[in-house]
Amino acid sequence: MKYFYTKLFLILFLLFGLGQQASAEGWYVGGGLSKIGFSKDLNGVDDANGLAFLGGYRFANNISTELMVTSSLHDEEFLNGDAAYGSILGGGKFSFGSGQFQPYLAIGISLQVIDFDFFEEITGAGTYLGIGADIYAARNHVVNFSVRNNTWDGEDTFFDYDNKTRYVTFAYNYYFTP
Repeated sequence: MKYFYTKLFLILFLLFGLGQQASAEGWYVGGGLSKIGFSKDLNGVDDANGLAFLGGYRFANNISTELMVTSSLHDEEFLNGDAAYGSILGGGKFSFGSGQFQPYLAIGISLQVIDFDFFEEITGAGTYLGIGADIYAARNHVVNFSVRNNTWDGEDTFFDYDNKTRYVTFAYNYYFTP
């Protein structure tokens, strides 16, 4: 399970990455799985699998705007409870290439909340930077793999927190293109 997403990405690349497809322009929606992990002030919260929902608009062969919403449930080691996490990431995607396999750079802003069983919720805002790849199975059907690192400042009633969140996401996107 340690390299599950990497293996899945390579298998899909080999299956779909052999031909050339034109990239789609227009609106898209999608969803998939995300592995979400924390560091810095929230390093006592275990990594967990969650859901990711994506939507965006591709303006040209190499520029898109995208919104990603994630949700996950984590084990919290220090208080021996659960922590529910949700985030919204919005920003730009800058693709390189126009073939079936298109690597990209993602950059944007984020909002997040983590709610603990035995503790107050922490809310915050930050910025993210990530890399990924879109693999076109057909003009309207895209498999997406990305890694995004989110740096954010959070707070509750008493404390301020410096946090980093890592998202490893595997998703399917459908483009509404004729």
